[in-house]
Amino acid sequence: FLIGAGVGTYFVAKKPVYEAVDATYEFMGWNPDTHGIKVSSNLNFFYTQLNLEMLKEMGIKRAYVEQIKTNEGDIFYRTIVGTTDRNHEQTLEKLVKSEYFNPQKSEKPYTILTSQEILPLYQETDVERENRMKQMEKEFKIRLSAIKEKQDYIRLTIPFMEERYFLFNKKNLGTERAKEISGYIFEASKEFKVPLADYTALISHESKFTNKEGDLRFKYKGTHSEGYIQMRIPTQQLVLKMMQKEGIKNLPKKIPFEDKTLPKEKRSLIYFPKLQFRMGAWFFGYCLRESGWDGENLMIPQEILNEAKSKYNTGPNAKWQNEEYIKRVNEEKERYNSFAGA
Repeated sequence: FLIGAGVGTYFVAKKPVYEAVDATYEFMGWNPDTHGIKVSSNLNFFYTQLNLEMLKEMGIKRAYVEQIKTNEGDIFYRTIVGTTDRNHEQTLEKLVKSEYFNPQKSEKPYTILTSQEILPLYQETDVERENRMKQMEKEFKIRLSAIKEKQDYIRLTIPFMEERYFLFNKKNLGTERAKEISGYIFEASKEFKVPLADYTALISHESKFTNKEGDLRFKYKGTHSEGYIQMRIPTQQLVLKMMQKEGIKNLPKKIPFEDKTLPKEKRSLIYFPKLQFRMGAWFFGYCLRESGWDGENLMIPQEILNEAKSKYNTGPNAKWQNEEYIKRVNEEKERYNSFAGA
C-alpha cells in the first residue's frame, strides 16, 4: 500500500499540482479534462516522492501531487492518479481494486476520508509530531531499502531466468514475464523469510521457470504436480490447510483444483502464479524449520539447507535424503550466483 491516508473518492483537482515525469516533478496546472483518485496524503514530501516512484513502477503514466495548506499554515501533499480516458470512472475503479492497492479486492478498498478527518493529523503537539515523523522516517528508509533490494534482485535475476527457461523450452521467456516472476519470488521469499538465492535455485530446478503440469507418471486425477513450484495436489491441500491454520492472510478457501466456483479449465494452480510462489516459499520455510532452522536467522548451515531441499522433494516426513536432488538444486544456486555476481 502507498504510505499515507488513502481514500476512494473521485474528484477534479483545481489547485496546482506536480506531475511525475521520468522520476522528476514538474510544477504544472491541472488539466480540467483529467479525472483523478486520491491515493495518499502526506505531510513530508519525501514520502510523496516514494509514492510517485511506486506508481511509476506500476506503469502509471499520469500521477500528480496537490499542495494543500491548512489553517495552521502546514503544507501537506495529496497524491492523485489521473486519467483523461472517457471511461475514467471504470479506469480508476480498476486501479483501486487492483492487487497492488487492494490485495483483498474488496468493493471498498479505502475508507472515505473528508478534509475534516484528515486535518487533525496535522494539528498535533510538537512532541507528538516529532515522534510520528521519526517513526515515518524509519518506516520510509526500510521501505526504500526494500524497493531497491527488489529492483536489484529483479535486474540480476532476469538473465538467469531467461537462460534456464530457454534451456528447457528452446524459446525465449521474455523480459516482462521474467520480471513478473522474479517479483513474485522476491515478495514470497521476504514474506516467509526464506533464503532468496536458495528459493530461486529450487524453482529453477523444479521447472526452469516454466508454468506447467508435472511428470506424466503422476498425471492421473488428483496427484499430478503443477506450476513453477511443481507442487503435487495432495501437497497443495496440506500446505494451504497449514497456512490457513497459521492465520496467513489473502488465501483462497480451497486449492484451485478443488474450487468448483472456478471454470473447469481454470481449476489449476497454474493460473495463480502469485499464490504458487507464496505456497512454495511457505513450504520451503516449513521444510527448513523441520530441518532445524529457527525461522529467523538467514545464516543457515548448509546441512539444514540440504535437508530442507530434500524434504521439499520427498516430503517433510521422509527419513532419507535425495542426494541427487540436493546436488541439482545446489548446482542451480551456483549458476544463479555466477549470473548475479555473488
